[in-house]
Amino acid sequence: MNIEINKDFLTEYKDEFWKGFSAKEVFTIVAAGAVAAGVVIFLNVKFGVRPSEAVYAAIPFTIPILLAGFYKYQGYMPFKKLLEEISYSRKCRELHFESRDNEMTGKRRFRIGEEKKERRKKCLS
Repeated sequence: MNIEINKDFLTEYKDEFWKGFSAKEVFTIVAAGAVAAGVVIFLNVKFGVRPSEAVYAAIPFTIPILLAGFYKYQGYMPFKKLLEEISYSRKCRELHFESRDNEMTGKRRFRIGEEKKERRKKCLS
């Protein structure tokens, strides 16, 4: 018995702008081509490098642009959101937590805050 299930529209069917590419992907390709052309022209005019050789030097400049437009982390995260997630995780590197070090007194300590105070004292002295 074979039951057909509808496909997920967000992943299976892209918004086509031109020849199967979305508008964002077309803009990314055009931007990467413009940067590559700029690098080739610069190397040709400034240093006299032949265009057939300068194309290879332009590849490292175009790869980050293409990755920014096409790469999706786990299939859903665009590059801008990925940078926001990295920034957020760097800001929240030290997480505060509560612990009971001395069960006899039952005194609560906030460990990270006390460690920061100890480090500041060491730095000032």
